[in-house]
Amino acid sequence: IERVFGSLDGLGPKTLAELVQTMRANLAGVWRDPATQEDQKTRRRQKDIQAEVQRGYAVAGTVIDRALAAHPDDWRLFLARACVRHDENDYQREIDKQSDFAPRRAAAFEDFHRAAERYAAVLPELDDAEQTTKVHEFWFYAALGACDLARVDHDQSVAEGELALVRQAIENLGGEAAEHHADLFANALVTRISSVAPAVKYRY
Repeated sequence: IERVFGSLDGLGPKTLAELVQTMRANLAGVWRDPATQEDQKTRRRQKDIQAEVQRGYAVAGTVIDRALAAHPDDWRLFLARACVRHDENDYQREIDKQSDFAPRRAAAFEDFHRAAERYAAVLPELDDAEQTTKVHEFWFYAALGACDLARVDHDQSVAEGELALVRQAIENLGGEAAEHHADLFANALVTRISSVAPAVKYRY
């Protein structure tokens, strides 16, 4: 990564967060897909794919931890770490059911909560174009089962308690800010409903 982008220390928190989110999305998608591996003629078997995906999550975790050490209050970095932790935990359950799934999932949700708190703290400094419900959207999707909406399926368990916390986080913004963010959130949900698998549309 540093051979391509230069030292991580020279990258801003927004760039680092977007980098990690792109890594995470690829690890959840094309890296896991045997058809993609076959098309690329990598000759990787299932165990090879699993090893590469697990290594990828380790690298993403290292990048985000270094970024948070340099920028400990940035909401985008906490959001990226929450998504990486949630995805990695879900993948570990797929390949080897483990007893620590619930506490690892809880740790990911705690990062979503921290991201929302830190976003709320800087909200007064943001202009309209910088205001977003990205934290609340990813948090909501994760509570439904997966950070990427298209990957939510009917076999995943819903974290019911998190749904109330997402709503509370928006309401806690207060006054016009809460109303504005509730509108942004609702518009995002309506716009993206076509990405939801038919089996979980009712849940959504």
